[in-house]
Amino acid sequence: MDATTMKSTAAKQKPAARKKRKAIVLTETQEILADPETMVALRRGIQEAKEGKSIPLAQVKAELGL
Repeated sequence: MDATTMKSTAAKQKPAARKKRKAIVLTETQEILADPETMVALRRGIQEAKEGKSIPLAQVKAELGL
């Protein structure tokens, strides 16, 4: 296989890989949306973030020793 053929083959594979990744992401999103406990936690987290109840990343890293 010459370089041109290899490039052509790689170019054809990229859209398929993107399509597969998109399907995986959609599946993961559906799983999250279908889990009531996860949705409660997600909504709580969003509300806490809106209220400014977040912890700075630097503080979390320091507490974890990272």
